[in-house]
Amino acid sequence: MKVLVTGSSGFIGGYLVEWFRSRGFRVLGLDFRPGVFTDVVGDVRDYGLVGDLMRGVEAVVHCAAQTSVPRSVEDPVFDAWDNVMGTLSVLEAARRAGGIKRFVYLSSAAVYGMPRYVPVDEDHPCRPISPYGVSKLAGEHYAMVYFGVYGLPTVCIRPFNVYGVFRASAGSMEAEGSGVVSRFFDRVLRGLPPIIHGDGLQTRDFIHVWDLVELVDLALEREEAVGGVFNCGTGRETSINELAHLIIRLAGLNLEPIHSEARPGDIRRSCADIRRTKDVLGFRPKIGLEEGLKAMLEGTERSRLGGDV
Repeated sequence: MKVLVTGSSGFIGGYLVEWFRSRGFRVLGLDFRPGVFTDVVGDVRDYGLVGDLMRGVEAVVHCAAQTSVPRSVEDPVFDAWDNVMGTLSVLEAARRAGGIKRFVYLSSAAVYGMPRYVPVDEDHPCRPISPYGVSKLAGEHYAMVYFGVYGLPTVCIRPFNVYGVFRASAGSMEAEGSGVVSRFFDRVLRGLPPIIHGDGLQTRDFIHVWDLVELVDLALEREEAVGGVFNCGTGRETSINELAHLIIRLAGLNLEPIHSEARPGDIRRSCADIRRTKDVLGFRPKIGLEEGLKAMLEGTERSRLGGDV
């Protein structure tokens, strides 16, 4: 199978390229930034370029996106131009190319906004509270229209808080994904206490990037996935306080988190209902939070000390 992965220099895209190549797939990585997993440097909004790259492609995994919520608030036009028009460009190129057996769109749990109930299932109302959430939801709607109107076999995945270690460049590893995990790691690896906004009782659902990769793989293989929207999480809530103390303990340090002012609009509770994902796709998260954080700690420490990664 030949697979096109957009956003291949990014965190999730890089893992997907690595996984598909390990399975013997022919993989084409596209990103506007050069990187170890990128074959073509270009913009997904360049319709001519994307159309040319679609030749012979059987599956598309669209990860490319502007992912910063603060930047989307500062410049919502840029966010929409990048996320909405970028997604539409790739969808249309896939439609015109023909022969696409699966188009997987990486959306976000940001489409839900403030949860009315927890855990959040896929039928929960989608009322984003940031331009980023709006642009990701727009991408979902376009993907579903391309399935319903044009017959393009699309699948939408809504990841919750994805985390892991990413090889950002040759010889370097860094904590990536979920903002709070990477921020805590950055400070703890420098011997500094994590900074928690608010009381730390707010919860998140942390899913390891390799579990997300497995779900994307299932979405490519299972016919039942076509036309569906699926949460990607663990179904377990973890408070920010728990996360901070777990990272400190795994690092073997004697630190106490620092609490600062709560951030306006911060979501109080977030957790995925993954019953649909389990029932339809057979998805079962395999990597527990402690196991995943321990692997991150080992990987980032080896990099920091110049070890073999």
